[in-house]
Amino acid sequence: MPARAWILACHLSHLVSALVGFGAPDRALLRPAMTETTADVASSEAVFADYLANELANAPGADRYPEVFVDAQQCILTWRRRYASTPMLWRRLYRAEKVLKELIESAPVIAAVRDVVAEAKLAPGERFTIVDLCSGKGFLSMFLSDMLSPSKVERCFLIDRAWPPHDWEGPIGPAHISDAHIYQERLPAGVEAVNYFEQWPVPLHTSKRDLKNKATLRTLDAQLFARCSGPVLVLGVHLCGTLALRAVDIFNGAPSRCRLLVLKPCCLPPMLHMKRDETFHIGQHSFPAVDVCAPGTFKARRGGWEGPPRADLRPRFERWAEHLCAGVELGSAGGAKAVHFSEVQVRGGYQNTFVIAERGGETRRLWERVREEERRK
Repeated sequence: MPARAWILACHLSHLVSALVGFGAPDRALLRPAMTETTADVASSEAVFADYLANELANAPGADRYPEVFVDAQQCILTWRRRYASTPMLWRRLYRAEKVLKELIESAPVIAAVRDVVAEAKLAPGERFTIVDLCSGKGFLSMFLSDMLSPSKVERCFLIDRAWPPHDWEGPIGPAHISDAHIYQERLPAGVEAVNYFEQWPVPLHTSKRDLKNKATLRTLDAQLFARCSGPVLVLGVHLCGTLALRAVDIFNGAPSRCRLLVLKPCCLPPMLHMKRDETFHIGQHSFPAVDVCAPGTFKARRGGWEGPPRADLRPRFERWAEHLCAGVELGSAGGAKAVHFSEVQVRGGYQNTFVIAERGGETRRLWERVREEERRK
């Protein structure tokens, strides 16, 4: 069998086993769409490009965000070339976080940011700053870095409590997210490492911060936003439980700096808050925890979701999103806010609701898309 045909057959074998139920986060954590072996990394780019195009062509959202998906394919190919000299890093990165699943669920966020950046008229010397909350590995910011113009976007801050501190010199352990793909691989003394930081068109900066810590919220404006030359775009994908409240607090807390909030809530707040008879407060809006708390949890290593049927939680999740949106404060600058439905989970998942808010006006294409989705719903 010719080498190219053998490699393609291997890839198809991976896909049959790994992509059954693709885009269905209600099941156990999905295996990566394609786990590259050493031979795969060395295989032709054309084979890998064909695989990406085939998988993304019919992915959820590809019909509604075609430009995002086309450009994302090029981003992934760029990353593969970027890490070609360190194939171990590329295999670890591509396997660990299921890049295609991350893209599908972030596509509405990426589209909103691109719309705002494209239409914005900034003052001389101003550029946007992106704040990626609970970033994980940082795939959302990685896509945006390679899609957006450095002339309009100054940098992306990737905020997560699991990043190692900037002065960390020890090995990366289970408690940390490795930042090697953002900066450079930690190699033994005397071994030269590739500097990836300089290869991101829009610079990526990791920031170790715990959003549940109230001190973090108090210092964000002075320590982070004050360093920005222009408006801030606050993004949050998969913010579990009460972390979604903190995202709204951050947006509300810096009305002169934060231009856009795009939030995709994840898990509902746990029952603990209801048992304590708590009331949640965001902005001028308050609501009882009993409205939104739910039992159950997602345990990947134990086979997935443990709790009531997930479809039963959809009305409660939609109430959660409505409450989050009600707590967003646009302030005197005006603007628009909405709960935005975009179906990115198609096999039993119910987390297809985003909260979008824009201060100081309305980006035409962004709000056209929001209203178009409302008509589809």
